[in-house]
Amino acid sequence: MKKLLIILLLAMSSLWTSTAAMAADPLTVRVGVYENEPRIFTDDQGKVAGFWPDIIEYIAAKEDWKIEYVHGTWDDCLKMLDNQEIDLMPNVANTPEWAAKFNFSNEPAYMTWAMVYAPAGTEITSILDLNDKKVAVMKGSNNVDGPEGIKSLAKEFNVNCTFIYLDNYLQVFEMLDSKSADAGVVGKDFGYTHDSDYNIIQTSIIFQPTKLYFAVPKEAALSTYLLGKIDTNLDQLKDNPHSIYFQSLRKWFGESSIGKTVFPDWAKWMLIGIGVITLLLAGGSSLLRYQVRKKTKELADDIEKRIKTENELRDSEEKLQLIVETVPLGLTINDTEGTILKANQAMLKLSGYTEEELTTKKLQELFIASDCEQIIETRKNILATGYNKSEVFTLLKKDGTELPVELVRAMVKDTGDTILGILAVIIDLTTQKQAEEARRKIYEYQEIDKHRTNLLSTVSHELRTPLASIKGYATMMLKYYNDLKKEQQWESLEAIDQSTDRLAELLDHLLDVTRLEAGLLKLNLQPVKPRAILLQAINEAKLRAPKYTFKVYIKRRLPMVTADAARFREIIDNILNNAVKYSSEGTEITVRAEVIADELQVSITDQGRGIAEGELNKIFDHFYRIEEKLEKDPGGFGLGLSLCKALTEAHGGRIWVESQINRGSTFYFTIRIKKSKPQEDDKQLSLNVPG
Repeated sequence: MKKLLIILLLAMSSLWTSTAAMAADPLTVRVGVYENEPRIFTDDQGKVAGFWPDIIEYIAAKEDWKIEYVHGTWDDCLKMLDNQEIDLMPNVANTPEWAAKFNFSNEPAYMTWAMVYAPAGTEITSILDLNDKKVAVMKGSNNVDGPEGIKSLAKEFNVNCTFIYLDNYLQVFEMLDSKSADAGVVGKDFGYTHDSDYNIIQTSIIFQPTKLYFAVPKEAALSTYLLGKIDTNLDQLKDNPHSIYFQSLRKWFGESSIGKTVFPDWAKWMLIGIGVITLLLAGGSSLLRYQVRKKTKELADDIEKRIKTENELRDSEEKLQLIVETVPLGLTINDTEGTILKANQAMLKLSGYTEEELTTKKLQELFIASDCEQIIETRKNILATGYNKSEVFTLLKKDGTELPVELVRAMVKDTGDTILGILAVIIDLTTQKQAEEARRKIYEYQEIDKHRTNLLSTVSHELRTPLASIKGYATMMLKYYNDLKKEQQWESLEAIDQSTDRLAELLDHLLDVTRLEAGLLKLNLQPVKPRAILLQAINEAKLRAPKYTFKVYIKRRLPMVTADAARFREIIDNILNNAVKYSSEGTEITVRAEVIADELQVSITDQGRGIAEGELNKIFDHFYRIEEKLEKDPGGFGLGLSLCKALTEAHGGRIWVESQINRGSTFYFTIRIKKSKPQEDDKQLSLNVPG
């Protein structure tokens, strides 16, 4: 019995280790505080409270830190953090701007988003309704100046609004309550906590989902140490559903988590320990029975002692077996070659096999073929290094059903350091995977709905101008037809005709873009002659724009390309039209076509105003138009280049632009050629014909 106890103690010590805490003077950590209830704020008793202080004070107590709170506005706290006047700032988004100044924890502690509120009775339903409005915001907030913040959204939709910068969200709600502002931006948690205290309403404008972290100064001596301790503690807190992390989430927000949902490590290793004890007790049981039988032969008067010992051992085995059989995780004991020696009821139910069937198999045979090699390799590494290992694989049930599982394995040794085998714990991840998939689909649906709403808002906005023009001229013709001169009548009809053409162009482009994105637009791919299509498009452009000079550099023999001739022409026309719209009369437009590798590359260069570097990545977006004022209104709806991009990529090609301010722009696109080695003439056709 003594020997068995020693074996059990050694097995338990191999799985649970502890370290002695080193006594030291408490470390003072300066933490920034601003008013943003319920995340972090000062309560009625003057005490710092909220979700973030709960987490900070728990970690401080565990790590023997002394917390010194430093109060200020949000903007003040960020400046103090940058100047190393404080050591730690909670509730900070990891944006490119702030990542240049601060280091962040690896683990996010919370996720939020921004919302727009308005005074009661106000009709604000979309971002477009903020045009010419006064919008109250908190100075320095990520939902104002950060990526996808309210300023970025306003610029993207050409919304002209005036921002009023305040020190905190309370001031934002106070301005809305007094109707000193038309709208206000706050974080969702502050809004849900305080909106009932004011005569305001929540609008349907929700934007910028953001993960929030702890931030520290980049060069401070304590920064690396603080982040290391914070990440370690956050990871442990998220693994325990009863931790202060989850208690604080429920207390302040009524939420459960943004973190990972996994089976707790302590439970995994506890079950591994149970398996170890089961294996060792099985060996110890046989040893004790043998010793008792030997004693019986030698000492007849020791029968009573032997019976008592066996009964105690049997009771112990039965209790341990009951625990192993009732745990909801699959357990197998395997030899060093991977053969299954024992499996519990949960494993039988999980795999669909009987115990007799399982004990004829190797562990890797229970998984899909692509996982087998990795399972064998990991087993060898465990035997070679003694380290435990956790991996995710796909279990193949007896009926052919596949299940996502986590496989945790640990080596088992006896007191003589002899390897007895490997204990495996199999955890079904089906529910977790389904939850993750559901969250992913919800996010996708939200993005689709957001895109649909933005598209409808923008389209309705773009339709107003031509419809207003048609309505205005038509009404004038109906009311004052007899009073108008013939030239005025003709001008009115011509304006109506042009506005109708603009509407038709918008609808055609919208239909093409929608069909492309939905995969419904079919290309009629055929071998075509690109040179003929290019020259035809250029000649027609010269007729439409006679005050421009077109220069053409195209080889006499270009190789055939595989393309839809009509869509290929549409790409060329759109880029040529843009070159005319965005450059002055009397300037040159240059068209080149050449073979590079296995592609035909076409370039169109204008001498217009050029495109700012910050807009180069946006001009291919739907409804995007250059913001700076031009000498003339170029017209259009911002769909031409997005359609060019979609059509080029549908052909397997690429499209991009190079530009310099006040010197012009060059648009390039490529189409794959039909033959790998096309025949072409070295001579080029060079035209310099005034329009």
